[in-house]
Amino acid sequence: ILLQNDKIYESENFFKKSMKINTSFWNNYDFLLKQYEKQSRLDDFINLIKAAKKIFKNNIMLFYYESLYLFRKKNYKESLDILINEENKKNFQSSLSTSNLSEYLHLLSRVYEKLGFYNESYKLALNRNKTILNFNENKIFKKEIILNTITTYKNFFKKNKLISKRTFEGVDHSNLTFIIGFPRSGTTLLDTILRSHSNTLVLEEKPYLLDIRHNFYKNHQLADILKISDDEKTQMQKKYINSFEYKADKVIIDKYPLNLIELGFVKTIFPKSKIVLAIRHPLDCIISCVMTSFKMNEAMVNFEDEKTTVHFYNECFELLFKYFEFYNIDYLEVKYENVISNFKNEINVLLKYLNLDFEEGINSFYKTAMLRENINTPSYDQVTQPIYTSSINRYKNFDEIKKIKSEVNYWIKKFSY
Repeated sequence: ILLQNDKIYESENFFKKSMKINTSFWNNYDFLLKQYEKQSRLDDFINLIKAAKKIFKNNIMLFYYESLYLFRKKNYKESLDILINEENKKNFQSSLSTSNLSEYLHLLSRVYEKLGFYNESYKLALNRNKTILNFNENKIFKKEIILNTITTYKNFFKKNKLISKRTFEGVDHSNLTFIIGFPRSGTTLLDTILRSHSNTLVLEEKPYLLDIRHNFYKNHQLADILKISDDEKTQMQKKYINSFEYKADKVIIDKYPLNLIELGFVKTIFPKSKIVLAIRHPLDCIISCVMTSFKMNEAMVNFEDEKTTVHFYNECFELLFKYFEFYNIDYLEVKYENVISNFKNEINVLLKYLNLDFEEGINSFYKTAMLRENINTPSYDQVTQPIYTSSINRYKNFDEIKKIKSEVNYWIKKFSY
């Protein structure tokens, strides 16, 4: 229960107490091993692996965790040796639950990529995606649901015009910023950098705004977005602010990438909010989405392969630019590649947009990340590292991604890549 409520350190004490009561109960070790790795506590991770090996002989998951540890320590060849050892490989495929098998495929895919076996890595990622999509709990998610929503929005905002340009503010929200972007475009990096500033409050990646949006549309039609009264808007603003520990003296950062699909709702309810659009080379975004093991929802099911992902990408950005035009939105574009290649200059531009001064602690943002109890994003093991360049032009290693370049050429040119 504590773990589910993100009280990570508190939960750890109870797992340890339970271990003392029953040293041979595997679930305790499994929970803690996952926890240590996700928190990048690699010394604790390997020490627990060693302790568990003395109790659980030939437990196949311990071989997996040992390989994962070696991967995190950049010992890729040794990590691979464990994963493709004939006996281990047979046990991985026959003994693991479907969930653990997907983790094995994911790790093997990552190791192959690091060793330069790109085509093998890509095939494994597709196999992992197929495995995850076949989980019983994921069969309820259909690509068409979010795609149909996007199409409806596109048609609506194409036909309609903004009725009034009068200013509504309601509750003061001039300190509120939404970071949006296609998944894997560097939003987590920006979140982590801004989190290290003393005058920001960066919200955990939770659907604070979407919950209010969904509640509104239970009793309204899409067209009602342009007819919401000032009183209703104010009530929704208050409900949003009350959903977290609001601090009026801080710059509030809400980082939820696919809020870009709901930008019309964002700017209707919070017209004074600032918008930061994270941009990355479209093909690097697409390959990263396909290669990442996401927790499934109606959006993430679109990352099954390069074809479904490129279609989703195009749909999202076509809608986004309709919003920009319709609401005449002032926004700041931050390129992932510029953050990597010219960190101080790009971050200074971002801070100026947010009316913040540069602080030295920003340069070591990854140290701040290490202190977090929980990082709820697939890139949890990347934001705890200093800036690195290996993710730039990643797409060039993958033949299947280069084949779809023509389908995103419009965005490549528009974003000046």
